[in-house]
Amino acid sequence: MSHIKKIWREKIYQNVEVQHKNYQVTYCPIKLKSEFFATLQLVFKGKPKADRVAETMEKELEKWVTKFPLPLLIIPLDEDDNTLSLNEVKPNDYLLGYYDNENNRVIKTWEEVKKEDVPSDQLSDEYIDKVYKKLPFTNREENEKQADEKVKEMKNIKRFFDSTLYSWLIISITILILGLKSNIVAGIAFAYSLFKVIKRYLEIKGYKTKKQREKAEIQRKMKHYYYHCEMNPRAFEALKSENLHKMQK
Repeated sequence: MSHIKKIWREKIYQNVEVQHKNYQVTYCPIKLKSEFFATLQLVFKGKPKADRVAETMEKELEKWVTKFPLPLLIIPLDEDDNTLSLNEVKPNDYLLGYYDNENNRVIKTWEEVKKEDVPSDQLSDEYIDKVYKKLPFTNREENEKQADEKVKEMKNIKRFFDSTLYSWLIISITILILGLKSNIVAGIAFAYSLFKVIKRYLEIKGYKTKKQREKAEIQRKMKHYYYHCEMNPRAFEALKSENLHKMQK
């Protein structure tokens, strides 16, 4: 599971959720090595006005960046997880900010921010661990171990089904040879068992039908897209917002 080590930071901190009267807040700590900001999702109830949403975002940015002085991206969402449009009042639908430790103030912007614009010292594991020291977390090694255990469990299940299938075939052959059942019943059982064994053998060897290949390709693309969405959530949210605007035209 070396890919986990390449993607995730040493400590994977848990999200923080806060429920307000008209919206819910989910703070997602910096978890991936490629991330240069934490994410704050604001899920609003009903259909709030754009200026009210923007005002709430700025208020929450001030609060959370002061609490956790790390770069932060705020995304406004509706109850269906669609990005709320703020183009009537702001140049973008997201707000970015970080804490200026030298001047003890929060820097915020509605414009595009590059990684080099963010204080580099705030992206080190040591600094992040210091900021998140009171948050519960799991070690990356634990996640790797759990992933390995799941793989091992699936292999054991596969062995169990394979051994069961082969046992079924042996019993069918035995029935056929000893004539403990009628030849017709034994023949049917043997033929069916042989069919299942051949089918399983082809699956193990990687053979797939056209339908299975199409399904596997769809799943591969979904995993691929999900991976890149995890790597660059800001771009993903921007794409969602752009697609939503196109659909509304």
